[in-house]
Amino acid sequence: MLLVGEIFNSISGEVGLFPQGIPCTFLRLAGCNYQCGYCDTKNYISSKSGILMPVPVVAERVKSKGLTNIVVTGGEPLLQKHYLIPLLENLYRNRNVKISIETNGSIEIPELPKMRNRIGWVIDVKMPRSGHYDPMWVKKLPEDLNSNDWFKFVLCDDEDYKKAVECYRLIKDLGFKSRIAFSPVFPHCNTAILFDKMIKDSLHDVVMNIQIHKFIELP
Repeated sequence: MLLVGEIFNSISGEVGLFPQGIPCTFLRLAGCNYQCGYCDTKNYISSKSGILMPVPVVAERVKSKGLTNIVVTGGEPLLQKHYLIPLLENLYRNRNVKISIETNGSIEIPELPKMRNRIGWVIDVKMPRSGHYDPMWVKKLPEDLNSNDWFKFVLCDDEDYKKAVECYRLIKDLGFKSRIAFSPVFPHCNTAILFDKMIKDSLHDVVMNIQIHKFIELP
């Protein structure tokens, strides 16, 4: 059984396997092991906020939305990975389906070699302002992260930025091919100032992640 918060169609508003602005079906799983102050989905932190649904039912509801780009988010989806993996296997049977999975990086990412070419991970590595920074975060990463995957650093202040730059350099030193994004939290992080810092620090391959879905009115 999966604890489901909501299933809906929208646009891809952030970095991930899909370009920003492309239509996607979102599966939001309920329950999270963190409580970041800037969280924009606080309604789904509690495990009491969702509805328990069998995996085949969840799969059919996702398929009924009619899109082949699927984003699995939360909450923290990997809290339910023992049921999430069968769901991914079910959805993967459609040869056109691609799946982007967002995780906070606190739980080891399962190996999914059979599905690897059509699955991408967005790893939201927590910075100090979140209250959940873990200096051992890199130890939880699988070795097969590739260009389908992203590291995302949510930034509130200068301390967050400095730590994100350290993480960026570590990722490069370790040879990961994953892409990297800095995501400013409004109104705490000024985008113009952030951009200036990124240029001065020669972070020319880092994407500034603006949540465009918050600026577009959808039906």
